[in-house]
Amino acid sequence: MAKPDGETNERAKRLPPAERRRHLVAVGLDVFAERGYAGTELSDIAAAAGVGRPLIYHYFEGGKEDLYVAVLEHAWGEVIERLEVDPERGRGMLPTNLGAYLDLVEVGDPAITVIRASRRLEGPQIEAATRKSGMLLARGIAINQLGLEDPPARVLVGLLGFLSFFEALLQGWTEGMITRADLERIVAATLPAIADATSD
Repeated sequence: MAKPDGETNERAKRLPPAERRRHLVAVGLDVFAERGYAGTELSDIAAAAGVGRPLIYHYFEGGKEDLYVAVLEHAWGEVIERLEVDPERGRGMLPTNLGAYLDLVEVGDPAITVIRASRRLEGPQIEAATRKSGMLLARGIAINQLGLEDPPARVLVGLLGFLSFFEALLQGWTEGMITRADLERIVAATLPAIADATSD
């Protein structure tokens, strides 16, 4: 049974600061995933969280963009936690983690939805967070999927290019232009080739 707004707001006021911030980020993730950045207002998130707009500004002084950056960082953390990490297995991890990632795309996972959408957004903080996350992911791929413990810059740059290519493949798959099996075969052939071409 849904609680009256007053009771929900009162409960929100009693949350410890760290928990309250996490709650706003978690709610923001769901709302941004459902409505997109442009289609979301802070009032939407405030209503979903059972708080007033001023409380959001208290934790995120820059308002919507600051909250979105926090949501994006949280989304990356969620995705990374779901992937298997074992640097010693190197390229042997690729099929497992690729399959897990595609499963998340297929079910419309909110974290994946926000991450993919962020690459098409503008704004200094959002672009900086996207670049930082992309570099961390490239380094993670080099270490965990390719077995390169200290990847040189040329490998990371090649992997950043691969991530843009991978997003194009995802778009083609979700639009029905290629099958999931096609995507998996292309990635299985392309990703190791990038590592080989950029290694000594």
